[in-house]
Amino acid sequence: MTGENEVEVTERMKLVVSALQAGGHEAYCQSLDTRIPELQGVAALLRYAFEILATCEALVVIVASDRKSEGVLMEVGAALAADKPIYLFWHTTANED
Repeated sequence: MTGENEVEVTERMKLVVSALQAGGHEAYCQSLDTRIPELQGVAALLRYAFEILATCEALVVIVASDRKSEGVLMEVGAALAADKPIYLFWHTTANED
């Protein structure tokens, strides 16, 4: 979510989670997780994210702009290391450099 409008991201992710659930999938989204505000510091947030990722069958990544999120990059690396499928959705307005 680096540099993104939090309200827009949350609304987008509600739609994504709803669509995945309608397709019979269980979906987790960090921006919709009410436990996140309880976590103290980046290290705790990343540890929590990696614990959740370990229980997931795949990772969905949505790139909506050219802003890079280091957290998302680390999650992608963890998913690759765990040999999990990664589904990348690249919005047409995102910089392709």
